[in-house]
Amino acid sequence: MFTFPQTCADEIRQIIASLKCKTASTSYEIPAKFLKISASSLSSRLSEFFNKCMAKGEFLNLLKIAQITPIPKITSPKSPNDYRPISILPTLSKVCEKVIYSRLYSFVTSNCILSPQQYGFRTNHSTELAIAAIYDDMICNKDNKLITCTLFLELSKAFDCVDHKILLEKLFYYGVKGKPLKPLPSYLDNRFQCTEIGDTMSSFLNVTCGLPQGSVLGPFLFLI
Repeated sequence: MFTFPQTCADEIRQIIASLKCKTASTSYEIPAKFLKISASSLSSRLSEFFNKCMAKGEFLNLLKIAQITPIPKITSPKSPNDYRPISILPTLSKVCEKVIYSRLYSFVTSNCILSPQQYGFRTNHSTELAIAAIYDDMICNKDNKLITCTLFLELSKAFDCVDHKILLEKLFYYGVKGKPLKPLPSYLDNRFQCTEIGDTMSSFLNVTCGLPQGSVLGPFLFLI
């Protein structure tokens, strides 16, 4: 069973220290540089605030608003498909997510829930290791006079295809249940995004499925 230990001022201070000052922030929230300067004063209050949110099973709505900036994929874009949407979330959201992530990742790793052959979005794993594993299999097969066939699949907009209900059921199955599970539906639900081009910003649109782009928890939940 997964448990959720409370955070403390020291942990929040360490997380803020690990933030990059150049990390982009939305136009309406606190930038990373300010958090770093004020870490000693804010960390205690932030830890109290976060613990209260987790106890209530709530992830603050203001931390779930993404600002989308479209970046051209090609020199002369002519359609929306020619742009790559870059999602920017509030810096404070990433601080909260890192607290949740450290506990979930530790639980999943210690219980060997993820396959050892899962190389994406994991510490000390890389595409080089994935290639080395395939290469090793091919050499072994060749030594045993076997033919190797490899199938590569690519899921378009993979993050956007994740179903929240299925994800929560998977987490429940693996032992993330009861009170520790409550903040995750709140984290996924009631998310909004807007698009900013130059000085113009669109109206807000509700995000009903998929995982938050540009988030800390998104890649990990995608693995689950």
